[in-house]
Amino acid sequence: MRPDLTPLSEAGAVLEQAEWSSDLSQNSIRHLALTSTGVAFALQWQCDTAEPVPLLGLWTPGTTPRLCDSAPEDVFVLQGYADAIAAISGPDRRHLAQGRD
Repeated sequence: MRPDLTPLSEAGAVLEQAEWSSDLSQNSIRHLALTSTGVAFALQWQCDTAEPVPLLGLWTPGTTPRLCDSAPEDVFVLQGYADAIAAISGPDRRHLAQGRD
């Protein structure tokens, strides 16, 4: 698997493509939320859910995606799947919220 973020032009041309390291290639994108500068995303880990891997990220086009670290106990509770994400952008802050039913 090679998950990536690829914005397209209105004509469908690839404008840019962002990927993360191959050791996290089994971390697939499941949900997106637009921000004023890019996108926030929620992931699903397709391997051992006991591994504490990032399940949330932020990306601004022109930069490398930033995967957000969480406390291992929070990652374990999510069982490898961040099932929702929302982003609120302000003049000097970004807030992310994720949840699991």
